Amino acid sequence: MFLLIFLLFGRNWSCASRRPATSVRHIAVGAAPLTVGATGTLKGTHYRVAAHAVVEIGEVGIFYERHEYQLTADGGQTARLVCGVNDGDGNWTLFKPLNPFQPPTAMACAAKKMGEVVEVDGVQGPVTHIFQATVRQSDNPGDLDWNGSSLRYGYLAKSPYSSLMATWNSVDAGFFQGVDLPVKTVTAAFAGSSTNGN
Repeated sequence: MFLLIFLLFGRNWSCASRRPATSVRHIAVGAAPLTVGATGTLKGTHYRVAAHAVVEIGEVGIFYERHEYQLTADGGQTARLVCGVNDGDGNWTLFKPLNPFQPPTAMACAAKKMGEVVEVDGVQGPVTHIFQATVRQSDNPGDLDWNGSSLRYGYLAKSPYSSLMATWNSVDAGFFQGVDLPVKTVTAAFAGSSTNGN
């Protein structure tokens, strides 16, 4: 089995108000900052929040939760908006799917190591995080593009300009190019729409 076995073991707009759930470095997340149905414009594209999930991320020595949103553009394109892509990160990251002509296999993704430089469809950077992701709670799951499996593995590679996220299970792999967004950008985008935050 190629799957990685590496784990030892409040919400406001900033995504930063987290609370320790146990003494075992398990960080829970608070109320969702956005609600399903909210609309806003990010990076010049108008989106509707189609679905939401609380995703538990497991890395070596820590579990933490984050909010992930499935966005749908007016033209039907999808994106994923993640609140706090890393533990303690108060900003947001907008991920758009990549469609490489010859995508790496799940086996190849699982072989990547911390610090290794990876490239998919022209997006590259050193691997900074290796994780497992488990959907713990979801709203409108029929529209979740990650609904096919509640457990996936992944890595995040960062460059000064963007990030590359790969996720996979025993069947397939998906790839996303991400751009970090300041809190105020998301706040302004969804101001006046249906939100659940301060």
